[in-house]
Amino acid sequence: MSSATATGSCLCNSVAYSITGVDKGPVLCHCSNCQKTTGSAFANNHRFMKAKLDITKGEDKVNTYSDSNSISGNTLLRHFCSQCGSPIYLENSAFKGKGLYILYTGCMDGNMQHTKPAGELFGHNRRGWFGGVEGAAKL
Repeated sequence: MSSATATGSCLCNSVAYSITGVDKGPVLCHCSNCQKTTGSAFANNHRFMKAKLDITKGEDKVNTYSDSNSISGNTLLRHFCSQCGSPIYLENSAFKGKGLYILYTGCMDGNMQHTKPAGELFGHNRRGWFGGVEGAAKL
């Protein structure tokens, strides 16, 4: 995995960010909390390790929900735009300050948002009508 830089913004463009770090690629998360966060059948998340996240616009618009009811048992810090509600990124409290950021691909700019997920998390909760991503590891 190599170092990469990505940018993104929320729906209303009140919040924008830039992230640089080791690109671990995207995964789908089928846990019920991610389903509720996105209002969809899964969250399409792009993971960065050893990363530096800079909120380049609207830092005062970023709110955080501490999701302590996760399957992993760790508190997930879900960051979203207070103006439009777009989920922007999340952090696992167990790794806070260690450079692990998980970005929602729907808010990412450019080609990274089109990268096929390499894995699927919590597949036991996958919707029956969705057969999964062909070739993706079931984590």
